[in-house]
Amino acid sequence: MKLSATAIDRPRVVMVLMAVVLAAAAFALVSIPVQRTPAINKAIILVAVPHPGAQPTEVEEQITRKIEEKLQKLNNVDFVASSSMRGSSITQVMFLDGVDPESARTEVKDLVDEVRRELPRGRDVEPIVTDIDFENTPL
Repeated sequence: MKLSATAIDRPRVVMVLMAVVLAAAAFALVSIPVQRTPAINKAIILVAVPHPGAQPTEVEEQITRKIEEKLQKLNNVDFVASSSMRGSSITQVMFLDGVDPESARTEVKDLVDEVRRELPRGRDVEPIVTDIDFENTPL
């Protein structure tokens, strides 16, 4: 009750305080940065190996297992998941937080290049190593 009585007796003080609050709100509105998308810096690398006409068991034995065994040498890996399907093998490598995506892609590419000689011969059997770029990918 005393606060409201003081506010009624001194309207200029209330107006000045209101102006200060509005100025602080305007300053905050202008100075606080706003992002359109969240900053995701997670290193996720995909290794895709096409093998046209091959059955899933054949792809698993000839490609997927060899790539997984070679990728066991990587450090700071959260998990490795592979999928063998008719005509292709896809291996996903997710690194721990703090790993640079570009250096992770380079490490994976180097290891895949080492195992390339052990893969089935053929013009179409070429491993493709890519990373998922969260900055340019719509969520």
